[in-house]
Amino acid sequence: MTSLRVLFLTQYFPPEIAAAPARAAHFARALARAGHRVTVVTGIPNHPSGVKDRSVRPGRERWEQVEVRRAWLYATPRKNPWTRLWNHLSFALSALPAALAAGPVDAVLVSTPPLFVGITARLVAWVRRAPLVLDCRDDWPQAALALGEMRPGLVSGLLARVAGGLYNAAARVVCANPGMARALPGRGVDQGRVLLITNGADTEVFRPAPPPARGNGDPATILYSGTHGLIHGMDTLLDAATLLRERRDLRFVFVGDGVTKAGLEARARERRLANVEFHPSEPAERLAEWVRGADLCVATMRDHPFCENVIPVK
Repeated sequence: MTSLRVLFLTQYFPPEIAAAPARAAHFARALARAGHRVTVVTGIPNHPSGVKDRSVRPGRERWEQVEVRRAWLYATPRKNPWTRLWNHLSFALSALPAALAAGPVDAVLVSTPPLFVGITARLVAWVRRAPLVLDCRDDWPQAALALGEMRPGLVSGLLARVAGGLYNAAARVVCANPGMARALPGRGVDQGRVLLITNGADTEVFRPAPPPARGNGDPATILYSGTHGLIHGMDTLLDAATLLRERRDLRFVFVGDGVTKAGLEARARERRLANVEFHPSEPAERLAEWVRGADLCVATMRDHPFCENVIPVK
């Protein structure tokens, strides 16, 4: 097999903890293990807190068998549409010189959303005369429109045009869920260019093992682990915890972060739910311990037509 020089642009990458950096890490590791020379262009770790890791600076480093080039970006704990926009735009701009400095490449892989880094990758692929491979983790902005996170208008229309341009420019479009893989051909994307690679679990970390020892008085654990997003409909779990609040032998544990977490925490406080615990995102090794120690693992989805063909990351 011919060894390829692969340039991988992704705003999120370890040591960040979430679904997006985990997927990016799996892609980079698999390509390197297959014998390809992989260069990752990514940002300074700050997700999901918005606080930059002061121990990491822009520049070059090694991650396993992969060369990583860190580019500057704007980050802040204050989350609103404007700060998120500048966070995405700043990385897309600073990633361009970092990507071009990597030299000639045989393929450019980019993970979206955000869509702006896709524009950067498209430009780099054009300059280097290399094919563009687009890894779409979410159907953006269609998902935001369907779930009410974004309203139809000028901004959503522009983002839809950007997404369409990326789909048409890519030699391959990799989708993370079957719903998106089925939808793209209906938008004019050639079926032969669409691939489905769903999220998975690292079986070197998530392995069967005896659960931790527990005392007779300890409650059974109902665990939700993963992104706290609009698509996940996690209010259902709070409703269940409310109905079962008198059951001292049960506890609901939420591990992870996302746009709905603050609201979930506020509603749990309002209801005075002593049987609900919230924990931040955890490294894979620690998350595997949570899963092994749980009596029941739950993955919820909103009752919405858009969610019918979406596979949760759990």
